[in-house]
Amino acid sequence: IESFAMMMWVMIHVTLGGFFDPQEKEIPTASFVLQGFLALLLIDAIHAAAFFSLLSKLGAVASALLKGVQTIIVVLLSAAFFCSPETSPQQCLDTVKITSMSIVLVGVLCFAGGSKSKESENKVITSHKLKRSPPSSETETLVS
Repeated sequence: IESFAMMMWVMIHVTLGGFFDPQEKEIPTASFVLQGFLALLLIDAIHAAAFFSLLSKLGAVASALLKGVQTIIVVLLSAAFFCSPETSPQQCLDTVKITSMSIVLVGVLCFAGGSKSKESENKVITSHKLKRSPPSSETETLVS
């Protein structure tokens, strides 16, 4: 579905005159659009495979938090490379973006801290269970 939607988006924009240099005055050919669509399909497939592999290893919550971190990185890089108050002020950092990034970052850190304490708690419980005394003679009698 995503690939079909992207293909339609590309075809509509090419038809309307987008995605090419207006200086050239040459509309891309159908084979050029098909090549772009196939490249998009390949990249989408690789991205989906990598994401679902990560999802199976980390779980849904951790994967969602990584998407939050990814979004923070995209916003910061966008501001670093494309911020120009005169031509594209929407790419610059503002109070709303900084506040949003802070909330996401605090959530990620809280989850990471909670996961570490839960992991260490599980190790203590597991090691305590391993150090139990051997069964008594009463237990052996009941089992036999």
